[in-house]
Amino acid sequence: MNRLYVCGVSVAALILGGCQTTKVGPHALRTFQNAYNQSVAMNESEQLLQNIVRLRYRDNPVFMEVAKIDQKNAVNTSHKLAGSKTVANAKDCYTGALSGDFFGLASNNESNLSFGQLKGKDFIQTLMTPVQLPVILALSQAGWKPERVFNLCVERVNDLYNAPTADGPTPEFAPEYKDFYRWTALFGELQRKHCLDIGDNADVNFSDLHLGIRNLPTEMAKIAEFKKLAGLNASASLFKWKTNFLDMSNSKLVVRGRTLLGILFFLSQGIEVPQKDIDENLVTVTKNFDGSAFDWSQIMSRLMNVHCAESRVCPNDAYVACFYRNKWFYISDNDAESKATFLLLSQIYTLQSSKVKEAQPVLVL
Repeated sequence: MNRLYVCGVSVAALILGGCQTTKVGPHALRTFQNAYNQSVAMNESEQLLQNIVRLRYRDNPVFMEVAKIDQKNAVNTSHKLAGSKTVANAKDCYTGALSGDFFGLASNNESNLSFGQLKGKDFIQTLMTPVQLPVILALSQAGWKPERVFNLCVERVNDLYNAPTADGPTPEFAPEYKDFYRWTALFGELQRKHCLDIGDNADVNFSDLHLGIRNLPTEMAKIAEFKKLAGLNASASLFKWKTNFLDMSNSKLVVRGRTLLGILFFLSQGIEVPQKDIDENLVTVTKNFDGSAFDWSQIMSRLMNVHCAESRVCPNDAYVACFYRNKWFYISDNDAESKATFLLLSQIYTLQSSKVKEAQPVLVL
């Protein structure tokens, strides 16, 4: 076979193969979109966890948001083939030579990432604005456990308090929370048994969100306890949802939502820290009124558990982890309750951030 022909076919195959394997066009979309998607998702989760840990140590939280990702890919190819053949004898044996540039391939990938720091007015609007009551109620009706939503996002309902002193730096004394947690547990149980309904109800001039209670005979004892804990009228079955604590009555459920920063502070109280950091006064220890240490797991075991590993290597069973102060802080991958709370927290962060205009980038890499 003509060796010149064989060589030409080989070069052509290289050119076509190079075009197929180079990350351009649809190949680039599959490759880079998935890579950026996974990277952004993981970085946001790690940043959220790290800021919770920072608050436990009374360090300032910092939020960096990806404002823009610009990925450019280009491929230039060149090829030149020149040759000759001679007939040596009657058997027409071919000899040949190839000269020139057989094949050239140049690839250019350019990535521009723009970051913006959340600060000033945007910081206040995102982190200091309470989670709105309609959002809280919508989440509790959209598949999330009502007790998880209320325990995380609400600091007070009527005269029931959900550790409001934990919405800032670690408090000195044990918070008030037990009656609130019992009420939210009843809320979740009664809702799952179809005893509670939430919706609009026409008033004289406008509609209000209401809670309707179905008096099922098998659940009357729990319904009575639910009303009593919140100070509600024992004989009524319809109650208004409100946010004004200056206008309370036994026909209303008045709610105060937490700010996003308050939620982060609240979750930070239960982070596991080494005894060395406690002894060196790097973190505050909350005390019971008898002077003993308050166990935050009484509250956080129902929400989110963040463990600590004094190691340079990230734990293998980490769902999300961050390296801070020469230690790994992480949520275990087999801890379904903690993962659910962290997912809810991520959604609330997205909801709160959606109120803010796109931040201007201050750093370009």
